[in-house]
Amino acid sequence: MKIVSENPFLANRKFFGSQPDALLFGLPDTDHELIISAGLKGNNGIGGNYLLSASYSMIQSMLFYSSFVSPTTTVPRAMGNYFMFMSNPGELLNLHGEMTGEISDKLSFSGAANYYNYSFGITPWNKPSWDFMAGLDYNLRDKIVAGVELTGIGKRTNVINGDYFSRNSGYIQKEIEMPSHFNINLTAEYRYSKILSFWTRFNNISFNDYYEWAYYPSQRFLFLVGFTYSL
Repeated sequence: MKIVSENPFLANRKFFGSQPDALLFGLPDTDHELIISAGLKGNNGIGGNYLLSASYSMIQSMLFYSSFVSPTTTVPRAMGNYFMFMSNPGELLNLHGEMTGEISDKLSFSGAANYYNYSFGITPWNKPSWDFMAGLDYNLRDKIVAGVELTGIGKRTNVINGDYFSRNSGYIQKEIEMPSHFNINLTAEYRYSKILSFWTRFNNISFNDYYEWAYYPSQRFLFLVGFTYSL
């Protein structure tokens, strides 16, 4: 379940003649042999908290995903329509920071950021070197709650394996770079009573066009509306 949640486009067969789920249930277990972490947290004096931390991990069988294409199979030819896994041992350094606070009695802020350094002997496919989130929240007497959120993710490198690009060159591997991208999201909620509220959410209002995985574009704009009722 964890793997499917991370990459829902993972192929479930190692070879096209094998049984379904032969690949999915044959994935190696990722083993964190050693994790060392340290940090500092406390009250920042402006109505919120802060957290600074660093961690170092030694990992066996870290999973990476490679887009795979082959026009010689019976599967309809499509660029990167499924992924195969690759695993490698290595080390990961993560620096993390987050903070919350109040600007006024109605306005508050929150933010978090990460820096990642991968040492796995191969390119850490689809793994960014940084990401962050920053948001502002407006609360009027716990009746009207609204917020704006900015998220960002750093450049990533994806890899494509297969014989799609040239029938004469045989099996090849090609790396493509996916640029940094930023999203702006808006939320609003009207709390009609203690048991009933109405809410709406606008995701990616900047209409930013980006790819979460190679050849899988994200939704450029998403609008949600609903209500919450509790007994």
